[in-house]
Amino acid sequence: MNLTRRFLVSLETTFLATSLAWAALPTPRGGPDVVQLSDFHAENAILTLVDGSTSDTSSIEACLGVKNVGPNTLNNVEWRIDVTGPASFSSGLRTFSAITPSQTIKACTPYWNLPDGTYTFIAVVDPDRKLGESREFLANNRRKMTITVKQMASHEVDPKEVGNMDSAFQIYSLNDPANCEAKFTYEGNMGMGMGLTLNYKGPVPRPASYQGCIAKASFYKGVTAKNGWTVSEVKVIHPNYTAGYDNDWSWAQQPPSPGSTSLMTQVQLRMNTYDPSGHFIALKIRLWGPPSRSPFVFSKPGSPRL
Repeated sequence: MNLTRRFLVSLETTFLATSLAWAALPTPRGGPDVVQLSDFHAENAILTLVDGSTSDTSSIEACLGVKNVGPNTLNNVEWRIDVTGPASFSSGLRTFSAITPSQTIKACTPYWNLPDGTYTFIAVVDPDRKLGESREFLANNRRKMTITVKQMASHEVDPKEVGNMDSAFQIYSLNDPANCEAKFTYEGNMGMGMGLTLNYKGPVPRPASYQGCIAKASFYKGVTAKNGWTVSEVKVIHPNYTAGYDNDWSWAQQPPSPGSTSLMTQVQLRMNTYDPSGHFIALKIRLWGPPSRSPFVFSKPGSPRL
């Protein structure tokens, strides 16, 4: 199980109210609205903690966009981003040398390493009011967002973890049992996990009436991640799929989406009349969750159950 860190944007980015301590800043000169903070967001570079690593932080950069909404080019437009929380960071005062009318220019801070905790990011353009905008326009020059950083574990599901595999992996439809064979196979040594195999087993050469094999099956039927774990990634593996045979395999139902607790996925696998070989399809599901808890409930050590 790999430990990683990720960030969650816990609140939408918002404009700061005009009631914020404006008295401490220079008096506005009554000018028009000429600049707006059009974008403010954070980008996360997830760090995977491998054996021997001492890193325990999440690397995050904050980015903003500033738009010139006035009729003239603005020169030397100042901005800054400050972060408060378990650790504090600041971009310091930075400058856009020129922003032409209607142009939006963007910039980002360096990546900051944030330990676990909740942080407040505040972005300000023209912090010293050198552009002379009226008080009514000052709110769109500031934005705030709150980010929570916490350690999460990444875990790839092993079919053997889910309990009764005969219940969790079921073939519920085969169009031509006399000539087709469908079965689940565990390919743990190949790193593929549980897969569905479809083969032709009828007479050779195949009769003209043969229309192909179609199997429908459920992966992880009734299996639900628990204890705060959710789906983070789903991969479909079909090693002997041949490009051009577009009808050879397809989803009968979309796989679980990120954030889902249900792992159940229904698939449809087809082997058409033009491909003499069998077909194999496998599913890999990766989960996110708290590292101190198991994604599945165990009745006793070594005895998994749903």
